[in-house]
Amino acid sequence: MRHPAKRHHLSRAGAGLAITALALAVPSLAHEAVETTPDPGFRPQSPYAAEFVESAGTATIAVLPSIVRRAERTAHSFNSQDQIVVFLNKTGIGTPVTKSRRVDLGPLRRPSQWEIFQYGAETVASELQGHKTGADYTLVMEFLVPDQKSVFGIEIYVLDRNGQNAFSFLLNAHHEMFADAKLLARNSSEDARQAMITDATRVGLMALKAQIEKASDCIAATAANTPTRASTGILHDFETELVANTNDEGIQLGFSTFTGGNSTVSIQRSNAHPEMPGEEKANHVLELDLEVTGWAGTSLLFTNS
Repeated sequence: MRHPAKRHHLSRAGAGLAITALALAVPSLAHEAVETTPDPGFRPQSPYAAEFVESAGTATIAVLPSIVRRAERTAHSFNSQDQIVVFLNKTGIGTPVTKSRRVDLGPLRRPSQWEIFQYGAETVASELQGHKTGADYTLVMEFLVPDQKSVFGIEIYVLDRNGQNAFSFLLNAHHEMFADAKLLARNSSEDARQAMITDATRVGLMALKAQIEKASDCIAATAANTPTRASTGILHDFETELVANTNDEGIQLGFSTFTGGNSTVSIQRSNAHPEMPGEEKANHVLELDLEVTGWAGTSLLFTNS
């Protein structure tokens, strides 16, 4: 049974390219990535990711109002929330449940998107401890809008019912789908800013779908590469003569013995042994006689006979 953790940190491993500095004084940095990657965002590893992916289509997902992080405060978008609910229903990723609980992450103050992401995941998890959604998972999307004219980054938090990170990830200008979307407001009007958030929501949902597909393929590939285990059974019942021969290269096949020094070893079938409970009469076993001064043993090289 997993126990809820009040606060938790996501691993820093592999953050690499996807973690960029947030410079509030230079908003144009939001669209000036030196290089991009086709990956649909950066998703830290989670021991609960496979369970989330495998439950896609059957799990209930509580969707909270989307978070719009501005330099001075946190705002919320119910239009974005509705957009997410429609998408989850349409794609069958899960059964969405609309929740009105708003998570306030405060003003946009941390120096990097990775720290913003960690803080957001911890805060959402803390909120869920005091306000259970009753769903299998909770999803909330966050948009980083330091200047109100452009979206610097997107975070999607997916937590399980215990507040553990199940499938959270982030996007920024280092990811092709984000960079290609050019998430800019056409002008300073409220309608233009809302259209920008609508476009950002669409990008985040495309990334979520791509992340699930990518993880699903990875899970399938891992299962396909799992070594096959032989079924249990009887290797040899010794009710027939011991097979021993050599192949064309002179390698001994079947049962053979080996010794070193002055040791002796012999093997044979025998029915002279203490009986086990339920054992059939005249049951044969392998009798191994050894006199060892150095080393000795027996081997069975498998044959088709």
